[in-house]
Formats: sequence, C-alpha cells, structure tokens
Amino acid sequence: MTIPILFVSASQQVAAQLEQQSMIGNQLFSKPLDNQRFLTALHHHLVQAQLLTARINLVSQRKESRSLQNHDYFLTELATLLAYVEAAPDNRSRYLVQVGIDREEYLRAQHGARALASLTAHMESHFANQLGANDSGCALGGGSFLFQLNATVTEDAEAFLAGFHQRLNSPNWTLGEPPKPVTLSMGVLPLNEAINEDKALLEVEQACGEAMQADGGCVVWHQAPERSDHSQLDERIRELLEARAFRLHYQPIVNMDSGDTLFEALVRLVDEDDAVYLPGQFLTQLAEGSHGTLHDLDRWVIEHAVEGLSKLGGKAAASHSVAIKLSSPMADVAKMVPFISSGMRNARIKGKRRVYLALSSPTVMKDVGTTRKVLKVLQDMECGLIIEHIETGPASVDLLKELGTVDFVKLAAKYGASAEQTPELEDLLRQLTGIFGSSLPIVATHVEDSKALSWFWECGIRNFQGHFIQAPEVAMNFEL
Repeated sequence: MTIPILFVSASQQVAAQLEQQSMIGNQLFSKPLDNQRFLTALHHHLVQAQLLTARINLVSQRKESRSLQNHDYFLTELATLLAYVEAAPDNRSRYLVQVGIDREEYLRAQHGARALASLTAHMESHFANQLGANDSGCALGGGSFLFQLNATVTEDAEAFLAGFHQRLNSPNWTLGEPPKPVTLSMGVLPLNEAINEDKALLEVEQACGEAMQADGGCVVWHQAPERSDHSQLDERIRELLEARAFRLHYQPIVNMDSGDTLFEALVRLVDEDDAVYLPGQFLTQLAEGSHGTLHDLDRWVIEHAVEGLSKLGGKAAASHSVAIKLSSPMADVAKMVPFISSGMRNARIKGKRRVYLALSSPTVMKDVGTTRKVLKVLQDMECGLIIEHIETGPASVDLLKELGTVDFVKLAAKYGASAEQTPELEDLLRQLTGIFGSSLPIVATHVEDSKALSWFWECGIRNFQGHFIQAPEVAMNFEL
C-alpha cells in the first residue's frame, strides 16, 4: 500500500484498456512520456499511500504483532476498562502504570536524539515481551510508557509491581561510551473504582513524576486517601444515625411545557450545625444493618414525605405531588405498601397521582415479579411509579417492556450532565418512544447545560430535573 504502481506504455490501445488496467495500478501513461507530469503523479500517489497507511495504523491495535499498542487504541481500551472496573470480576486487581526514563532531557542533550530514539525503540520491544495475556501498553513519547496490568487478588501488590519494574530494567539499559546506566522510574495507580480517564492519566503521571524526582529507579504509588473504619467522620455519622437526624430536601421535576411540578423527596443526614451528609456517606452502614436498616429509613421517608404533602396550604397545594425515593429491596418495598396506604388515608391525601414511588432499575431487575405486583397495587391506590437510572443497552428497555405501564422513567444522570450525546442514547430514546408512544414520560436528570436541554427538547422530552431550573412556588424546600 506504500508503493504506487504506475504503468507506461507505447501502445495506442492504452486508453481503451484504461478501466481494466487501473484495477491493478494507480495510473497509466503513454509514450512519449511527459516527465514532469509523471513525477508529479508519482509524488501525489506516494503522499496518498502514506496517508492511507497512517489511517490504518491509527485504527490498528499495534504496528507489529509483538509491539506495544498504538496510543489511541490504548486510551480507547483504558476508557472502556475504567467504565466497567467496578463490575469486573473480583478475583483480579488492575493497575495503571507509567514508566519514564530518568533524566530524559539531560540524556537527550548529552547523547543526541538519535541515540535516545534507538534506546526507546529497544525498550518498547523489550517491554512488549514483559506483558501478560490481559495486559497492554503504549509509548507516550519523550521516554515515557503507559501500561495496564492485571494481577490476581491473592498476589502481593507491591511485590507484583516491583517484579514488573525489575523486569523492565533487566537488560541494564546504557548510553554512551563508556556505557552509562539508564534507570527507569515508575508510578502506579490502583484501578479499584470508576474514575475519569483524564483524571487517572493525570494521577499516574504525578506518581511517575514523584518517582523521577527521587533518587532514580524508584516506584511511587498514588493512593487515594482511605477513611479508617473508625475515622472521626464515620463516628459522627454513626451518632447522627443513632439520633435519626434525617431531613427531607425536595428537588423538583418540572414539565417545561405545562409547568407541572413533581417534588422528589431526598433524605439527608443533618447535624446541629446544619452540615449535610449525602446518602452515599451513610446508606452503606444501614445496608449492613448497623444503626438501623434501609427498611427503617424508607418508612421514615414515607411517613415524613406524606406528612409534608398534607401540610401544604394555598390554592396550588392540591396540585402538588411528591416522589418518594426508596432504597430497600423489592420484597421489603412490597411489605411497605399497606403502610403507604394507611399513611395517605390518615393524612387525607386526595386526588390522583399525588404520591409516586421512585425505584432504581437495578433493584427492580432483581425481582421483576414482585415489582409487577407492587405496580398493580399502586395503580389501584391511584399512586404512581417511577423507574430510575435507565441506561442504554437492552436491559433497561427489556425491563420496561416487561413491567408494562409506568408513570415516569428517569435517565441516568450521566446523560443529562453531558452536552455530547451519543448514537446509543438516541437509539434508547427511539425505543422508549416505541414503548410509551407520544406521551414520552421521560425525565432527563442533572441537565445543567442549555445545549443538552435543547438536544433533549428536540427529542420530544419535556420533563427535566436539574439545578438550573428555578424553584416553583414556595411550597417545599428546594435543594440547590
């Protein structure tokens, strides 16, 4: 593909055979030959061949069968890994590693660019042979390399990475005459939670930089600060859970066409200084049965959300509705339905769809049969059901088809937070339109960008939940 084929012929039949001959060559010329035209064509086809080769290299995984991956391919693979790292098998530990030549700029100035380029080429070939079946790596340039490594959880992490570092250094790299040793420093980032790829690359680069600033040939780990099991913050949260220091905040879901508003009740822990603790900070302790249970928390939320709805005053009060986000498994949710019914009767809540239950789709998927029973009872009670965290892919769509009628579905927050929408999201919205028809009871959440809002609006979505929406009438507290 990098060598053009040009035909030159004295035959007068060249023009007649042009289409046939062009299948095996780039261009045909007849004698007498115009040298300038021939050389111009040759140069043109050489440039085109180089461009084609560059495109192939860009989308190919690696230049040779036993070499490191191309940089672009490695980053694409890394982004996919980071997106699913929390769902990966628990028997593997993963690490992002950056390796750099110590004093690279000094060595380049002392020995020249060619000598350093030759050294890094030999390093790249050697490094490729040190990777396991599920590992990958790429050259960054400037004497730096990136690797994604896998180990079993039973392996000692520090020993595993130290061994890898030693294997990279094993040929005892040298430059100049007499040979002077060249050392490699290494930064390590454990990939144990979902993280943005840019943040991961920055953190491992910082770790590698710290290693280079040391004595040379060092390994530095980047460690996110871990909370002790008995940290001061954990103790404070335990105290607040024991005191049941819960408070409801309300975030509106607004129909931008009609102005109809549904308030979503969000539970928070609040101390005496009004410091607010989010569910992510305390739900784990409840799920473990420490200082209460998720079932106890959900009953508290139901009781106080219904009570708050009953105390609204003014002409518009009767039109307000509340969505109650529940955290319990579906079996416990089913047991709470009578409690919801009696609470609504005691609070004299009248009208249709005044109370909605909001359930996470992963929770519902674990027990679809119970969810269908709960849905039927809610419909008889004239209550509504919201399914949250709807994702692209067949699982969410299949779930909604199996459930049948639901009142709202909420897209996962990541879709609303980005102004860059994907073909996968467009396909999801088309499938949801096929399920729900023109009514489209879809809620786009975390929409904070006017471009994203316009995109969803053009797709027919009218229900939004985002911090940019102004508070409706002062009926419930609005959380910023």
